Amino acid sequence: MNTPKNIPADDQFFQKLLLVLLVAIVFAAVLNHYEAVLRGLAFIGNVLYPIFVGIAFAFVLNIPQKSIERVLARRKRFASHRRGLSIALSLVGVVFILYLFASAFIPQFIQTMRSLAAALPNSLAQAAAALAQIPSLQEYAVRLQTVDWDEVMRRGQEFLVGGRTDAFYTAVHTTAEFAARIVQTFVGVILGVYFLHAKEMLTRQIKRLLYAAGEKKTVDLLIHIGAVFNQKFYSFVCGQMLDSFIFMMGLFAFMVLFGLPHAAMISAIVVFTGLIPLVGGVIGGGIGAVFIFVESPAQALIFLAILIVLHQIDSNFIYPKIMGKSLGLPEVWSFVAIIVGGGMFGVLGMLLGVPVFSAVYTLLAEFVRHRLKERDAAP
Repeated sequence: MNTPKNIPADDQFFQKLLLVLLVAIVFAAVLNHYEAVLRGLAFIGNVLYPIFVGIAFAFVLNIPQKSIERVLARRKRFASHRRGLSIALSLVGVVFILYLFASAFIPQFIQTMRSLAAALPNSLAQAAAALAQIPSLQEYAVRLQTVDWDEVMRRGQEFLVGGRTDAFYTAVHTTAEFAARIVQTFVGVILGVYFLHAKEMLTRQIKRLLYAAGEKKTVDLLIHIGAVFNQKFYSFVCGQMLDSFIFMMGLFAFMVLFGLPHAAMISAIVVFTGLIPLVGGVIGGGIGAVFIFVESPAQALIFLAILIVLHQIDSNFIYPKIMGKSLGLPEVWSFVAIIVGGGMFGVLGMLLGVPVFSAVYTLLAEFVRHRLKERDAAP
């Protein structure tokens, strides 16, 4: 009996058919047991958390380490130990920056919380007086004025300390989980140092494994995609650090000029939240406005005015100039990446959406140019 012409007579067709059926079965199993799959993925993510931290830490630390290593390579007495010295100096720089942040942030944060606790009764009294001016809200104003907040705080402390609920056990469990996560993060940092020290060897081993397992053309494509993502993330991190530093220095200078409180703490907050593209400065500034409002609402308004002006200058002139050349991503697509990434993965998505979208944008542009060249066509 003759084989139909529309069905290949070799084993490749049946291999592809079996592969499609296998994928369909796995997909159906995932849909039917998605909760168990999510728990499994969460368990795997928790186990691999130190490795993820190590990779991220090595990637960020690689930025100053490469520059320091190039400088040490020019010195003959340091050339043979340039890798270890460059990593050590980079770590010292990171620790020094964290120390500056802690010394600027923690004391002022404690002082601000004390001021907030001291000013809270007066602020509530002012809020109650303001509500009393509105006829429809006078009932709530009376209730607010009759509350003994000292008694509320005392009962709250008795409620927690007395052990009438599981709050104590929940706090202990949360503290234990936090301590475990700190240990995992520390292990990840150490692992990142090892990754950084052996980065050439690890890269070579991964390439050898890929070439041994796959076809050369496919592996070349995967390596090119990885190189594009690496370059985009490298440019993004450098650009974000530079933009955050410029924004922080400008904000600190204007706060000191206008005599606003907590200049160092708020500037330190802004430099970290500023890592979120475009809107990070506003988030950090909003937190700072709350701290300033406790002491002086008028100064808080001045701070917000300064923040708006600086943000407009940064988003319209500085940020596009810094990120445009390094990432090659039009501003409209930057906003799309932030919106989509934030909607899907929250703050982490807003942070990583721009470099990921930039890499995809670059690869898609390369594909379009290649296809148009093959077809000898142009739009």
